[in-house]
Amino acid sequence: MCHLPCLSGEAFQRGLPGTPTPPYPILGYWQGCPSAWPVEKSIYSAEYQRLCGLLRQLRHEACLTQVQVAARLGVPQSFVSKYESGERRLDVVELGHVAGALGVSPRDVLDRLDGQEPGGQGHT
Repeated sequence: MCHLPCLSGEAFQRGLPGTPTPPYPILGYWQGCPSAWPVEKSIYSAEYQRLCGLLRQLRHEACLTQVQVAARLGVPQSFVSKYESGERRLDVVELGHVAGALGVSPRDVLDRLDGQEPGGQGHT
C-alpha cells in the first residue's frame, strides 16, 4: 500500500496533496497514489528525436527508401514515416527489427547514438 500523499486531477498536475484520483476510465480501478511525478514523454525528448534522425540517416546510408524498409519489416510505409518523424515511438524489440532492416545491429545504432564508432568498445 502506498503511504505517500495521493493526488488527483488539477492537484496532481500542480503537485499538491489532494484526494485519490477517480477510477481509471477504461479499466475501472482506482489509480490511488501515483508511482512517480509526471515526466516528459520520451517521444518528445531531444534524445528520442536524435534517434529518429539517426534511423533516417542510416536508411539513407543504406540507399533505401521508406517503402523498401517497410517491405523488409512487413509493415506499411507510414510506419517508417511515423517513427522517423517522431510521431510514433519504437519499443526496444521494434528498434531491433528496424536496425536489422537497415543492415546494422541494435548495438551499432546505440553506439552511433552515443557518439561512438559502431562496434567500438563503449563506456568503460
